[in-house]
Amino acid sequence: MGLELEPTLDPITLVYKTISTPNPDTDGKPLEIPLHLDVYPPNSRSGGTSGSGENRTEVPAVVYFHGGGLVVGNRKSWFPEWLHGRLSRRGVAFISADYRLLSPSTGHDILEDIQDLFAYIRNDLNSALAEAGGDHGLRISVDAIAVAGSSAGGLCAYLSAMHVFPKPRALLSVYGQAGECLNDNFLEPKTIPWIPGRDLVDPSDFTDFIYPQSMSLPINTGSPLEYYPPTHPTPGLPATKRMYLTRLYYQLGQWLDYYTGDRTLSERLRQLRSSSSSGKDSTSTIDPTKAREVIGEENVGLFPQFGVTENWPPALVIHGSEDAQVQLDESKHLVEKLKAVGVESKLIVVDGHGHTFDYAPSAERKFGRLFDRATEFLVQSLQK
Repeated sequence: MGLELEPTLDPITLVYKTISTPNPDTDGKPLEIPLHLDVYPPNSRSGGTSGSGENRTEVPAVVYFHGGGLVVGNRKSWFPEWLHGRLSRRGVAFISADYRLLSPSTGHDILEDIQDLFAYIRNDLNSALAEAGGDHGLRISVDAIAVAGSSAGGLCAYLSAMHVFPKPRALLSVYGQAGECLNDNFLEPKTIPWIPGRDLVDPSDFTDFIYPQSMSLPINTGSPLEYYPPTHPTPGLPATKRMYLTRLYYQLGQWLDYYTGDRTLSERLRQLRSSSSSGKDSTSTIDPTKAREVIGEENVGLFPQFGVTENWPPALVIHGSEDAQVQLDESKHLVEKLKAVGVESKLIVVDGHGHTFDYAPSAERKFGRLFDRATEFLVQSLQK
């Protein structure tokens, strides 16, 4: 049945890295762009251990990455209250972080941000929390960190499992993106709507976000969600172009190009598939070895399906059976690969539900026990 979530504590906002980029408006002086994280202290400290500071308790933490196709959103977007609230009750801190967004940045930049985030948590976060003052009395147990993410945030969680050392204690993915990238959803240009209730977009309305113009965009480290008000002719629809970019790049069959920075990758993969089989309805028509060669060593580290090893942390993957935005097969494929190398992993399929099912008004009533189970998985992993 789930639980009645009590109010949680306000976050402590910190800068975990600063990006220097040329600024033509300042006579060559670089522009300094901060990347922020929010640390939410838990309501309960019962699971913590004594820290070195006066009246301070070390607590485990879950690092969470927001969704948005890697093109939109920030650390407060699509915030999983169900997960944060439950972890807070169990004495686990919740860390939500910004990262650079695609166009003009690439997945390589996002991976760098992820690695820098975990390095900051391990080496600098506790001193920054102490300097922040206040009466939170919080220290993070840097040896007890798990990672979680929804949609594109799930992809960030996968990249953490691949490239962060020491590894997170556990991984929770909720309809995580890109567990398998050699499918129609990523590769095929679309001429008819493929997401229920979502029309095709007109690429001519997005020329600034299409290569090569997209390379002139300013670095974006967070794009808040904005919707038209009830008084607008299209009430409730997205009010910024970035909120359409995932759909645009998928519609063009070019999301992987913007993700990797390789402007012809999707076309080369399509050619590889068409040359290996006349059918286009199965990922099995692409030889993974040949696909890896086409992707190249410089980019293969961005593809979770090619980065699974026995060193991944235990993983719980949750996905709706009717998800049209991130296909269920992506999660199935990744969990199969994890199981094949002996990683403790489980896929929970939520029958009859699609993308973002956990944000529905009735989600707590319908999925409370599932939310409890996901929380218990993280808490138990952090206590080992």
